[in-house]
Amino acid sequence: MITGGGFVFLSGRMPNETGTWALAPEAETDPEYPFSEEAIKAQTDYVLADLVDTLTAAGSGVANVVKAQVYLDRLEDFHAFDAVWGRYFSDRPPRTTVQAGPLPLHGARLLVQLTAFRNAGPGVKNVASERSPAPMVSYSQGRRADLRRRSTR
Repeated sequence: MITGGGFVFLSGRMPNETGTWALAPEAETDPEYPFSEEAIKAQTDYVLADLVDTLTAAGSGVANVVKAQVYLDRLEDFHAFDAVWGRYFSDRPPRTTVQAGPLPLHGARLLVQLTAFRNAGPGVKNVASERSPAPMVSYSQGRRADLRRRSTR
């Protein structure tokens, strides 16, 4: 994580156990059903919970996320991933989701990277263009944040 200019930049997170190149036990897949929806849901939940903790430590939170980048091992996982994503991000920040093929962590089904504002509070708002199609899943077209210093008088 790096902070600067009111931003928090989080590196890409995969469902690995802290300090190792092994899948976290909570994110492991059943070898009998390696491509079940439950596997991507468990890994998504694990990664997003970790990112929420990091945002909180940086003085931010999910309401301040202004951009998300998601790399899936298989696009077939998209809807199961999005179902979990929607539980964490009710404000639906802008998101790019692509298939990345095999990820660096064996067994990982996704990698998520976030950018957020620190302490932006109620100044963060979703924006939309009438010319663009409305999102059909859990993301918005864009976000705007008013980071001007407010008077404390």
